[in-house]
Amino acid sequence: METVRVNPDGIWGHGGRVFSQAVAPGEGQLVFITGQIAWDAQDRVVGLDDTAEQLNQCFRNTRQILAGLGGTLEDLIAITLYFTNRDDIPAIQATRASWLSLKSAPASNLIQVSGLVIRELSVELVPTALIPAQRYRPPLSN
Repeated sequence: METVRVNPDGIWGHGGRVFSQAVAPGEGQLVFITGQIAWDAQDRVVGLDDTAEQLNQCFRNTRQILAGLGGTLEDLIAITLYFTNRDDIPAIQATRASWLSLKSAPASNLIQVSGLVIRELSVELVPTALIPAQRYRPPLSN
């Protein structure tokens, strides 16, 4: 069974934003990913005072995690984005659209919070993926 993305008529539309109203996962390996923040490999914040660049780093981190398991960003079936400043919504939506396509858009939640794990962070991405069985590679080590 293939993963199906659902955007029915008769309810509010995506209006150019990149998400699906629902995703029914098919067969494959379900992968729950820890919330990704704008840290690089040296635990430094990328994009201080730049929410778009912070979200880019979140997507880069997610892409690397998925690649290690045989997956791609097109395998995302759900994302939750936590953000701290409502004025950043247009930048968040534009950045999300630069990484994702309408064809494979995940279900998406956007939640404003008063703060994240450290003060310098303005966005956190919590992704869930379904990697098709034929591409899934178990991790070699922890």
